[in-house]
Amino acid sequence: MLTLSLALCLQGPASAGAAEPVGSAAEPGGSAAEPGGSAAEPDASTAEPGGSAAEPDASARMTPTAAPSNAPPQAAPQPQPTAQPEASAEPQRSAAAQRRRARFSAFTREGDPLARRAMIGISGVLMQAAPLRVRVVSLDSRDVGRAIALGGLGIFGRYRPKPIVGLDLEVRSGSVRYRRDDAEIGVSQDQFLAEAGAGLYLGRGDVAQFALSAGVGGMYTLVRYDADERTGSQAFGSAVFRVGAEAEFLLKRVAIVLSFRTYGVATPRGNTRSRGVLLEGASAAERRAPVATLATMLVGSLGLAYRF
Repeated sequence: MLTLSLALCLQGPASAGAAEPVGSAAEPGGSAAEPGGSAAEPDASTAEPGGSAAEPDASARMTPTAAPSNAPPQAAPQPQPTAQPEASAEPQRSAAAQRRRARFSAFTREGDPLARRAMIGISGVLMQAAPLRVRVVSLDSRDVGRAIALGGLGIFGRYRPKPIVGLDLEVRSGSVRYRRDDAEIGVSQDQFLAEAGAGLYLGRGDVAQFALSAGVGGMYTLVRYDADERTGSQAFGSAVFRVGAEAEFLLKRVAIVLSFRTYGVATPRGNTRSRGVLLEGASAAERRAPVATLATMLVGSLGLAYRF
């Protein structure tokens, strides 16, 4: 045994150069040399010089090399220019112009639909209608003209169940007097109009409200005659249908109400009640209502209402 060990030691230096590649290749086969474990140990010790030569290769394989990058080089950050005050192209609006714009926006901005939905008020009324066709007394057509204007008063109430819908009830009156200058002859006409309708509020602002309206109603007309100390009267009724436009300007608890309406008037001329000495001997044609069976009438009003 001692003789074999000395022989291996003597052969080690001579076979070191030749064992270098074998040592590198024998590393995976170490399990096959295990049965000769006592003989393999010198191989491992003799392979150390070769192992030290192989270490640079392993380190060379393990050292990561930087891959070439395709990303463009980042530009150096440019200094940000200091903000300079821009000169405005338009001149600054004055305080008065801003106040005017604020007032105008109040007309277009929709107000609170639940605040003060009802109102009641009075109004001044102007009616334009066709003149009477009087047969009981004689009137000069040149003094009467083609149209007459009746002035009067009215009372109205309105309620808004919804912001866009309004209901109204109104009573109006108007009067006019015909008179001949060359004789003591006079004729007076009084009209009382009651109607109910609804309005569609298309414009709803904090201050202004605009609506289109329609309605139906009835009109009572009283015509009184006075000629040479003789008097008489005629009374008759008419059915009316109307369409129009409404405007409301809201000032807190008070509202200014404008109205312009067109009426269609239908009158049963034979249904007339005649009274007085002047009409006692009148014919059936003279007792008929002195108006057309179908007529039109224009009515405008300006009112003041209390909102609640």
